[in-house]
Amino acid sequence: MALLRFLYLGLLFTRYNCFFILGLLNSKWLFFFNVLYNKNSQRQAVRFAAFLSAAGPVFIKLAQAMSTRVDLFSGVYIEELKKLRDKVSPIPFKHIVRVVEADFGMRIDEIFAEIEPTALASASVAQVHKAKLRSGEDVILKVIKPKTAKLFKQDISLLKLIFGLLQSMSKRGQTSKPLKLITHLEDVMKLELDLRFEAAAMDELRENFLEESMIYIPKVYWNYVSSSCLVEEFINGVSLNNIDTIKQNNYDLDKITKNLATVFFLQVLRDGYFHGDMHSGNIFIMSNEVIGFVDFGIMGRVSPSLRKYLFDVFLAFVNKNYKKAAEIHFKAGWVSSKYNVDDFALACRSIMAKLLDKPQKDIKIGELLRQLFIIAGNFEMEIQEDLLLLQKNLMYLENLGRVLSPEQNLWVLSNEIISKNIDKNLAFKEAIADKYHKFIADVIQIKNSFSEKNKILTEQNNILANNSKWLKILVILAIVMIGLLIFRT
Repeated sequence: MALLRFLYLGLLFTRYNCFFILGLLNSKWLFFFNVLYNKNSQRQAVRFAAFLSAAGPVFIKLAQAMSTRVDLFSGVYIEELKKLRDKVSPIPFKHIVRVVEADFGMRIDEIFAEIEPTALASASVAQVHKAKLRSGEDVILKVIKPKTAKLFKQDISLLKLIFGLLQSMSKRGQTSKPLKLITHLEDVMKLELDLRFEAAAMDELRENFLEESMIYIPKVYWNYVSSSCLVEEFINGVSLNNIDTIKQNNYDLDKITKNLATVFFLQVLRDGYFHGDMHSGNIFIMSNEVIGFVDFGIMGRVSPSLRKYLFDVFLAFVNKNYKKAAEIHFKAGWVSSKYNVDDFALACRSIMAKLLDKPQKDIKIGELLRQLFIIAGNFEMEIQEDLLLLQKNLMYLENLGRVLSPEQNLWVLSNEIISKNIDKNLAFKEAIADKYHKFIADVIQIKNSFSEKNKILTEQNNILANNSKWLKILVILAIVMIGLLIFRT
């Protein structure tokens, strides 16, 4: 089966005439393709995107991942790859019924009082239907399509083989590490193919925002969650796909934009856990401009140390302190120590100064990150997958902002949000961390002090024990001597 799949993909690759893409590696072994490849060709970019779309779910996901790799692709390719949305024709409803009944061991009418046979949405991995539980709640049923997991395993194995070979064939491949893209994709899709992880992600995000009124995360009905099925609360709102409807309903567009930005930066810098696919189809506007999220199959995590570095880099760029920004990159281990900090700082200045010298309303964070990744390529900086996911969502956010509220700017909003909501939070956490570290240091010092005292006491006890032993001997000798004297007299 794997061989047949490989042959099919090869024929598809030939049909769309995508051999030019091999020139991307700039390999001496593939020098002929170097001549064919034109990084600024719209026609080539369209053909490559069409091949990926026709190749199936894993390749569509791959296209979405590649749309963040500004270190590999030009803007022309990025734009075409970004257009690929994971929308496919729905499968017959009878297959959905079969999966649900097999997973829960019940007839579907024992779970739902009503269920709409027509799918609300259909992607390559899963399909969504609106329903009503027998207890009366309006819900969404999400089901993994049959045979998806089998196809996923086949395609990932083939892609690992192909990308591993390509990576070894050129210096650029060894630097950009395209194989990492496949391993990251594998990790992401493993989670997507088990809806229990998505349910857990919803729960965690919901808990993080229990005290925030600007965001709403659907409730999970855990009695009806399995690896292939997920039942969640139905959100009553207008999809951001329907911008015209939102404008007609007189929503406060400035407030929506600000709420979106606030929610994003709180997720990333405060909690270190964020929705990884914030395109317009996954965001609903509810009453009072509350932001409702759906589809939690892709989530991103930012470690506390990475959050701190991101925050420090952000401040360094805001203050145009390029040397500081460079030092942070080296300290984080993102840039090899074989390079010079001052050279990296100069490279940052050469690209960032032009962007940051614009009026604040014209600064684009997505473009800033894109340029930073270009610098990274020159210094063999290993691109962090979480940073690529962040960049993708920042670009989504900026595009939405430009449509909803063109006068507002994400750079300006981020300054305000970070200083108001996150700066103090980080400072508080750092203060607590400092106190904690000081406490631990004090405990260690006290422990060492006690150890030293114990050592002294032990030595004293040993001396006393030895003295006591000799004292006993002397007492016994004294008694013997006294006894002899008494006896003699």
